[in-house]
Amino acid sequence: MLQSSLIKHSLQQRSLAIRRFSSSSSYHSLSDHATYIPERPVQFSSDKLAVFDSTTTKERRYAPFELKEITFKNAMGFAGTMVWDHMHPMGLFTEIAAVGWVLNWAWSSWKLLGSTVRLVELHKDGKHVTVHPKIGSAFTVKISSIQKLRHEKTLVETYEEAYLFPIEIAGKGIFHLHGNGQESIR
Repeated sequence: MLQSSLIKHSLQQRSLAIRRFSSSSSYHSLSDHATYIPERPVQFSSDKLAVFDSTTTKERRYAPFELKEITFKNAMGFAGTMVWDHMHPMGLFTEIAAVGWVLNWAWSSWKLLGSTVRLVELHKDGKHVTVHPKIGSAFTVKISSIQKLRHEKTLVETYEEAYLFPIEIAGKGIFHLHGNGQESIR
């Protein structure tokens, strides 16, 4: 009897511990209507506060891993086409395939780097942010319309290398927070 009650109590404690983490199935986000009063209010110097700013970092900038990956894959495809042509001459198809690899690299790199964001500013109302993309003009969106596409633990994994953290903004598309190190996150 005592053993079964201890097992039951242990299972209850385990289920309570599981519910405390955001990755559990019972995790839910707060609604827009609920108010949150911080214990230590954020100190705004003007009407906006930078919450992500990679424009003022002192760390050395490196190429993001995603750009290195695109470059490596397309360089290997280009080199493989040249090797295949050396073993089995393909004529005009070799030039077409080589141009295809180069254009794929250029388009993929442009698309990736064209969607980078280096500055995000929080408004005093706490519900809106101003996003400053690298290409294009700044725009203001509700925080609730931003969805992260990767877990934030990946930012810790890329401590020494530049990262592109993907976010999706409803109605605007996919953007990447482009920073290096932890100095960008305020």
